[in-house]
Amino acid sequence: MSFVSCDMFLKPFNFKSSWRYGKLSVHNRNNYLLKRVSIFCKVQVAIIGGGIAGLTVASILQKYNVDYCLLEAKPYLGGRVATDNVKGFLLDHGFQVFIESYPEVKQFIDISSLSLQYFEPGALIRTNTGFHLVADPFRRPLSIFQSIQSPIGNLSDKLRVAWLRNRLSTSLIQRSHHKRFLSTEEYLESFGFSSSIMQQFFRPFLRGIYLSELEDQYFEDFLFIFSMFSKCYASLPAKGMGSIPAQLASSLDPHSIRLNTKVDSLRGRQLELNGDEQLMAQKVVIATDGPHASQLLGSASNIPSYSSSCCLYFSSSLPTPVSLPILILNGTVEISSSIINNICFPNKIAPSYAPSDRNLVSVNLRLDETELPLDELVTKAKNELEKWFDPDVVQEWQFLQSYRIDHALPKRTSSIISDPPPNKVSEDVFLCGDYCDSPTLNGAMASGRRTAIQVLSSLGMKGSI
Repeated sequence: MSFVSCDMFLKPFNFKSSWRYGKLSVHNRNNYLLKRVSIFCKVQVAIIGGGIAGLTVASILQKYNVDYCLLEAKPYLGGRVATDNVKGFLLDHGFQVFIESYPEVKQFIDISSLSLQYFEPGALIRTNTGFHLVADPFRRPLSIFQSIQSPIGNLSDKLRVAWLRNRLSTSLIQRSHHKRFLSTEEYLESFGFSSSIMQQFFRPFLRGIYLSELEDQYFEDFLFIFSMFSKCYASLPAKGMGSIPAQLASSLDPHSIRLNTKVDSLRGRQLELNGDEQLMAQKVVIATDGPHASQLLGSASNIPSYSSSCCLYFSSSLPTPVSLPILILNGTVEISSSIINNICFPNKIAPSYAPSDRNLVSVNLRLDETELPLDELVTKAKNELEKWFDPDVVQEWQFLQSYRIDHALPKRTSSIISDPPPNKVSEDVFLCGDYCDSPTLNGAMASGRRTAIQVLSSLGMKGSI
């Protein structure tokens, strides 16, 4: 980054100056701050947003020695993929799992350094009659008889799941170019699945991934994620999901990253920062979420709406009611009276998520319950869980923290599928993010990679990643 101009008037006495995040701080001999002067900076590429997409763009540009500046409004990188350490517990920002079979992950992440800890394949389904295991017979052959006897779906459903899983694990998902939006619900129904397995397994499982109902999910997104799960175990990095953006950021020049820097407006290639700074860039990459991209562009054209999410964390000194490192789904028929979608005990998957003498409980709530007051959410969640497990155990759970994320994942509507947001807005302004591809970590990285290639091309450089 180069500083083009700085106009200021100074009295003739001793002073020292220091560059701080693009501002010049002027001090006298006693280090007393006299004034802070706004300056005008110039850079080849300005990247607005330090989430997964923005970090992917930055990592590629750095490989090609492009002068870039990554601007992030928050005090940390990673966007929604972040982890806090609270009293020795690792709390991801909402329920998340890592899928190492993602094609983009294999390209940009050193998986071996994440020390992945794995979920038990399958899920434990809570129904009106108790808990029932839906296992993966391909990975757990001895569970096949238990799965057949499980009341989750009928025998025909289980054969269809096995056939679909086997097919997707050995083939690539091709874009179908459907002329109309085909929902996951319509696809599963056309495939012959019963309402029982739709309600008890597919609905809570996919709601937890895409934060929307089956009728609002695009069927190709389902095929993609089901294919990815068939090729690997779901996992958690030993240091939390935040270790993924941390690894991407570790290869970047720290002098090219500015945290706590809000972009107030974008006028062509000129950015207004923090109310009193200006940054001029040859190229601008908007790597924020959709709503913030709309604000900067002054238009909501082709930008999708978003689903919200809410996750509650509890700590406990008692043994967990489920000892398996497995995801627990709410498959009750009377789902309208329930606020819980799924729960798990993260330290059963990755022991590093909790102190050795404590357990961590992660409760992911249903979509339509996220607007309730926090104390009401906590009370309702614990009351419901007392019907699942021993009430004395649940009553002992102590609330740790909640994460409400307003713009958690973009919604995939028919208009977005038929006319997706462009990666290139103009000759000098580009877009990237999961809403430009698919609402997954893979989608964010894929969008960032494509945008980086376009930026390199616009700068007269050839990049193939």
